[in-house]
Amino acid sequence: MASGAADCFAVMDADLQHDERILPQMISALADDPNLELAVGTRFASSGGFGNWPKNRQLIRRLASS
Repeated sequence: MASGAADCFAVMDADLQHDERILPQMISALADDPNLELAVGTRFASSGGFGNWPKNRQLIRRLASS
């Protein structure tokens, strides 16, 4: 990234846990506010979530992060 010429970079896991559909919204937020330098997507934000994860996987994730 340090040697890249792009205005914006996205880092995502390859295990399909990240919802790529929110990238345009995140890029737009960065473009609209010159004070922003970073956009972070998290399932732990008030608008975040676990998508269609099975309940047992959600429980494992919650236990692993506590």
